[in-house]
Amino acid sequence: NILQNPTANPIDFTVGGNFGLEGSGLPPNIKTPFRRGSLQTITFQVDDGIDLALGIGLKLAPDIAVEFETGFQWNKIRSIEADLQYVVDDEILMQDLTYRSTASGGAGDIYQVPLMMNLLYDVEVVEDLRLSLGAGAGLQWTSFSSSAIVSSRYPGALLSEPDPMNPGMSIYYPVPLQIDASGQAISFRAQIQASLSYRLFSGVHLGAYIRYSGSSIADLGALTFQESPNNLYRDSGDIDLGGFRNLGIGLTLSAAF
Repeated sequence: NILQNPTANPIDFTVGGNFGLEGSGLPPNIKTPFRRGSLQTITFQVDDGIDLALGIGLKLAPDIAVEFETGFQWNKIRSIEADLQYVVDDEILMQDLTYRSTASGGAGDIYQVPLMMNLLYDVEVVEDLRLSLGAGAGLQWTSFSSSAIVSSRYPGALLSEPDPMNPGMSIYYPVPLQIDASGQAISFRAQIQASLSYRLFSGVHLGAYIRYSGSSIADLGALTFQESPNNLYRDSGDIDLGGFRNLGIGLTLSAAF
């Protein structure tokens, strides 16, 4: 299965805890609280995967059939790239400042399980050689999982705690942004397909197919932030993956009863 690299809508998130701004040159007891952040321009790099389908059909006319189909498609996520934007409250300048970085990583898996109804035009081109053309629509269950999406540098944030050696002062140390993303969703799916098959013996054909399918946006739920001190990152918006575009190429084996 050849999956066109998916994209995702921007994802907002917030944090809890006390933050400072890394490299700001501020005195250690001055805080610059983290207001909000977002992942933007999110793109995926995926490897070619597996396309497996199982269908059962019923003849409506000599050359027309209706088919119910299911199966699964699997692709490995090689990486996820995103722009990271975050806003902090600078107590010296008394205004919000916006900073930008990048985030990458995120190896994982995408599974698609369709439930389709297809209408097929199936005709014998020459003796023992059949051509089938079809189109269909239905629903798709999508499962998505990705881990360790990490910012290219600390996202402008340091965790602060009291300095036991210097009363009234604070110690700051960096807290990396590291995200896991996973979820499941149901979306609409449509497809077109064509196959050419040769009769091996009565009722049994072996052939090749090509199929192109597309699905609507999949709402996969919120991000999961990996464990960090005081659980600082939290409360994200939903992961909305852009519609999937699949090209499947392979072999078919059919039997008529």
